[in-house]
Amino acid sequence: MNIIQEKKRYFHLDDAKVITLFTEFCIIDATRGDRTRRKRDLAEQLGCSLSTIYRIFRQSRVILAYQSDIRKEPVPEEVLDCNAILHARSQGRKRSCRNASKGEKALSFMLACVAELCKDNSKVTSVDEVVHTTAPIHGQKVSTKTLYKYIEVGSFSNYPATRLPRYSGWKRKPKNFKEYTPKEARGTPISERQEEIEARTTFGNWEGDLVTGPRDGKNGAFLTLIERQTRYYLMIKIPDKKAESVNAALYRLKENNPRFHEIFKTITFDNGAEFSEWREMEEKFSIKTYFGRPYHSGDRGSNENCNGFIRRTIKKGTDINTISREQTIELNRAINNKRRKLFQYRSARDMFFSMLKNIGIGSNEVYLYQW
Repeated sequence: MNIIQEKKRYFHLDDAKVITLFTEFCIIDATRGDRTRRKRDLAEQLGCSLSTIYRIFRQSRVILAYQSDIRKEPVPEEVLDCNAILHARSQGRKRSCRNASKGEKALSFMLACVAELCKDNSKVTSVDEVVHTTAPIHGQKVSTKTLYKYIEVGSFSNYPATRLPRYSGWKRKPKNFKEYTPKEARGTPISERQEEIEARTTFGNWEGDLVTGPRDGKNGAFLTLIERQTRYYLMIKIPDKKAESVNAALYRLKENNPRFHEIFKTITFDNGAEFSEWREMEEKFSIKTYFGRPYHSGDRGSNENCNGFIRRTIKKGTDINTISREQTIELNRAINNKRRKLFQYRSARDMFFSMLKNIGIGSNEVYLYQW
């Protein structure tokens, strides 16, 4: 006679049961006495094993420490934080003890990073830069990825995940690019660009674009240029979105820099009408121009990345003519002084002037802030 043993079925606790469980934990943790018996009774009440109660209890104690330190006050027994519950459930399923202890040991470091991100002057600062520059007061340091995870699950009430740079654009579906037939009138396509320019091994190759205000094109714009090798960024304020204004800005840039041709060799634009006078640009300034593929902003990825820093301060629809010269220079310098992981946390400004020194151009021979 064969005895068929029924396999024990496990299940996940739903939110209502977890909240009940978390409430009981607060009471158990604050009460002296036979805690094992109380936990066993709670396991029977919820229909789960005693090991599950112990596992979630270990996680919840760390989360209570987080919330207590952030709010600078003790957490009342009757107050529950749903974010903390979700965090305990998501963090504890892989390596509950080890992962929880990491967060507990690095709590002071993460709080210092979040405090730095909350400052007003951090609009052009990345989380990676903050993690690198913030030294742990006591305890240990965590990676950028770990800090991102704690912010995403809502561990820090004063800095929600929606404040992370470009958080709203994460995990989007891939675009369906339109069919495109190249036309000679658009200039030299990016496919004909030299290999050393594509590899960023030579200096003096730039990417260009316009950052505009309202779509009527009559309220000013920024002509933005970025050097591909050093990521040095320029914001040139122009009165409108016209090809004549773009060429006039480049003419002023050439007049202010006697060694212009050694710094500006090529520029890669998009297919906007503001760059339609590329033939005059090549003749007057001796700059070779290239044009990226339509609907492929990644062809000028460095330029688009820094344009995003502008939008953190100057929102879409803002009349660029209302932005003062001092504000433009301050924002431009903040972007160039941003320390980048790509350059071992040196700034784009340091890399740019270091490259100028290598080709024999002194800093007093370059004038890039007078528009």
